[in-house]
Amino acid sequence: ARTQVGSVMTESRVLEEITQDTIFFDQSGGGVTFSGGEPLMQPEFLVALLDGCRALRIHTAVDTCGAALPQALARVADRADLFLFDLKHLDDARHRRVTGSSNVQILDNLQALAARKANVIVRFPLIPEINDDADHIERLGRYVRSIGLSRIDVLPYHRAGSGKYPAIGRDYPLAGAELPSGADRSRAVRILTDCGLQAAVGGKP
Repeated sequence: ARTQVGSVMTESRVLEEITQDTIFFDQSGGGVTFSGGEPLMQPEFLVALLDGCRALRIHTAVDTCGAALPQALARVADRADLFLFDLKHLDDARHRRVTGSSNVQILDNLQALAARKANVIVRFPLIPEINDDADHIERLGRYVRSIGLSRIDVLPYHRAGSGKYPAIGRDYPLAGAELPSGADRSRAVRILTDCGLQAAVGGKP
């Protein structure tokens, strides 16, 4: 059986919640990150929240997998201060096998953000035997650099979200995946750095 988690929120209610934390944003230099799920699946809602945050002078980040309509991304790009853009795999066939969908629109959207000179940090989820071979990491790094972006954060795979799948009636697709070792993480950072990128494990906006 599926279990509903969370609450239905209006734009004004979300902004009300955000404004309660402005003292912390002011002290820390932080802001609001819109994540999900996929925030670009609700572009009108997201645009309204970004406009509201801008009026309040609150820094905004959009955490996206990039699978969105180009026109939705363009509207959000005019408003967000930062994009945290997941890039799982360069190869379309491999991306389809792992995620169930193509990466063509994802790559097109990333290139569009780069062409707009948007502030983008690419996030590379490092998953053993899925996308961690040296050749793929190097190709991914050279691609990111070739479109004019300079920073990539390596996010080592973890199982923190595995418990959510039963709640929505689905099997966890990476149940057998290993966690990347310290050596795996260091190797990925070294390869990406050699591609001319500012690379680190984790990373903060």
